[in-house]
Amino acid sequence: DWSSDVCSSDLSNIGVTASLDVKYKKPTFANQYVVIRTQVGHVNGRKVRVKGHIEDLEGQTLVEAECVLFAFWSRA
Repeated sequence: DWSSDVCSSDLSNIGVTASLDVKYKKPTFANQYVVIRTQVGHVNGRKVRVKGHIEDLEGQTLVEAECVLFAFWSRA
């Protein structure tokens, strides 16, 4: 399963960002604790869609993001 390969990989070394969409929902401060949640949405060949959001400790969404990555790994 490609999604398990992506999740277990260090994406910073194997791909480039094709697009990045960030939506700021509420103020986010430098001195606050946050939780970052991500998930691989769809994998089509080397094109990987990743969604995520940042929330505060009360569970309120502060930032939503979606990106498309082009991966450089080989299918072996």
